[in-house]
Amino acid sequence: MLEKKKLLMVDDDAFFTSIITNAFRKHGCETLSARDGRSGIELARKERPDLILLDMAMVGMDGFETLSTLKKDSATASIPVIIFSGSAGSSDTEKQERAKQAGAVDYLEKMQFTPEQLWERVKGFLVSPL
Repeated sequence: MLEKKKLLMVDDDAFFTSIITNAFRKHGCETLSARDGRSGIELARKERPDLILLDMAMVGMDGFETLSTLKKDSATASIPVIIFSGSAGSSDTEKQERAKQAGAVDYLEKMQFTPEQLWERVKGFLVSPL
């Protein structure tokens, strides 16, 4: 069993955030949430989560700008970040590559998984290094 981990969800979609955070709480995770990039960055600096789940499309500071800011800050640079996208399209491969180049550990389409499938995919990023 994993020790209690802290996750930060940065997404302006309250319904999606509540579904994911509730599912992760069932696995014993402490979950935090922010509705925009700026408040997500502030919360990440303050709380130092073990993982950040970051929406790509947000008003104001988008996910790429938020990710770039997180990775440039020594306080948050080592936190794994998974980018979410709500829009599938022909430029998806480009977005995935851009996210990885910016420092994301993974890139997922929001509606392509259940909360349990997401948990299975991300729990490996929560294992403490030896």
